[in-house]
Amino acid sequence: MNLRQIEVFRAFMTTGTVAGAAAQLRVSQPGISRMLKHIETQLRLPLFVRLQGRLLPTPEAQTLFEEVERAWDGVLRVQEAARGLAQSAPGVLRVIVSPSLGPQVIPMALARLRQAHPTLQYTFEMIPPAALVQGLLDSRADIGVMAGDLAHPALEAREVGRSRLVCIMPRGHALEARRQVRPADLAAWPLVSFARDTVEGRMIDDAFLAAGITREMAVQVRSSSSAGWFVQSGIGLALVDETTLWGGTYPRLVTRPFVPAITLSIQVLTKRLVPPSLAMRHFAAAVETALTAKPDRGVGAVPG
Repeated sequence: MNLRQIEVFRAFMTTGTVAGAAAQLRVSQPGISRMLKHIETQLRLPLFVRLQGRLLPTPEAQTLFEEVERAWDGVLRVQEAARGLAQSAPGVLRVIVSPSLGPQVIPMALARLRQAHPTLQYTFEMIPPAALVQGLLDSRADIGVMAGDLAHPALEAREVGRSRLVCIMPRGHALEARRQVRPADLAAWPLVSFARDTVEGRMIDDAFLAAGITREMAVQVRSSSSAGWFVQSGIGLALVDETTLWGGTYPRLVTRPFVPAITLSIQVLTKRLVPPSLAMRHFAAAVETALTAKPDRGVGAVPG
């Protein structure tokens, strides 16, 4: 018996009539009758007898129905599993991100994704880019998000947005009156800045070297989030990924564009030879949407 035959046979046995089975399955009564007859012929087994105009199941049919019911439970479980997969419901999506994106962008993305797929669960970890790459290669995570270009033969990188570096400073700082900040403007001030072996550090170094200015670092950090806390404490100024400032995390800071412009590629990373699951594709789309939204940064705007 194929699945359609099982469905028709079960509908007849549960409703007790050809008319009831036809109504349940939304097909014609002759269609139900023909299918029941075909089942008998195929099995070479009398399953029904006609008595006073009614079709009644034989004992053999009752025995078969018991097996059909057990099988039907399995069919329902398959259908439920398929619906769950379509809704990204089963399992846990393991997400790793670089620190600058963790405090704001990823929570925004997951909040949007949870609205559409409330049963999807996640594990979330912020780690440095090098560890992030290794985590994906070792299958400790399903998907990663980082700021900066990456070329790795075993990983698929898809750009979902870009973020510029901006200069942050305490409110009332002497540079607050400027519309934009250049390397020469920062020469006299201590910096909270990135190590040369980071993506941001290399890009900032290149900009300062091109201007003939040497970076004077008071504190060396590896994430924009860390830099923001030091600047808010009054230790120095910093050039940070603007997404770090979303959501008002640093209310005592103002921001100004940095010139020459430095932009970071925001990339979603997955294993190249592992097709992404539906949950992974939904997550990547949610990150892209969050980056497009660009909410209130919660820091001072550029003047006039």
